[in-house]
Amino acid sequence: MVLRPALLLSLSLSSLALAAADPADAGSVSDIADVSLEALLDTKVSVASATGVTVSTAESPGVVTVITREEIHDMGARDLIDVLRFVPGFDFSNDVEGTVGLTVRGIWALEGKALVLLDGMPYNDLEYGNVLFGNRAPVDLIERIRIIRGPGSAIYGGFAALAVINIVTRPETPVNRVIASSTYGQMPRSVGRWTGSLLGSHSFGDLNVHASAFTGYSIRSDRPYAVGTERVDMAKYSRILPLNLSVGADWKGFSANLMYATTTSRPPSPRTCRRPSPSTTAPSSRR
Repeated sequence: MVLRPALLLSLSLSSLALAAADPADAGSVSDIADVSLEALLDTKVSVASATGVTVSTAESPGVVTVITREEIHDMGARDLIDVLRFVPGFDFSNDVEGTVGLTVRGIWALEGKALVLLDGMPYNDLEYGNVLFGNRAPVDLIERIRIIRGPGSAIYGGFAALAVINIVTRPETPVNRVIASSTYGQMPRSVGRWTGSLLGSHSFGDLNVHASAFTGYSIRSDRPYAVGTERVDMAKYSRILPLNLSVGADWKGFSANLMYATTTSRPPSPRTCRRPSPSTTAPSSRR
């Protein structure tokens, strides 16, 4: 199965406003636990409204969660699944052909029920609204994740029936930087996963230019899967090959972004099943 690539272009007057409060806004602190409850409730946020009105957390009409880069590092997350499992009500489950999808409060959210944004741009599949998880997002490049835990379709469209997840890879203020990262994991019989990511940004006066790239490889398992007399080599037929490319620019309140995202996977099918060879079949007993 090859998921169709998505090529998206957005032009806006300002950054997307999601209902979330960045703990950094509560003051310069090293730990969110050091911030008093009163200060957290008075933290100003941009709520999920058409006008983008800034109000305090206590006045925000939505249930919001913000996960910062420091929190992702402290939790030891290696994948976006590891991060989102810390969000109350979020979990993951498997569909047919090994597809891993999000569940929100026990509701299967794969078929376009949860909107996922990457730097404010829709990451959902354009045909079915799906977002597949598992080695598909550059966790090492994430600055923060802003989440609305509840319906947001009135503002963000039909995909936001259960939740809105905005993955942000750019800092609040433009900085000149280049970040490169890579991960590698080994299974007993083969390579389990590897990823490579690169992000760069540079300011030219009022113009800020940024670009990022992410690719990888992973498999669900390196062991054979047997159903009755049929066997499937999962190391060969559970591969996931993601590719994300993004480039954009900001200038005096205007922003333009271009993203290319595609994922190639090869799930097992009846044609890939084979009968076990005599050497792998248990010998029959003799009297």
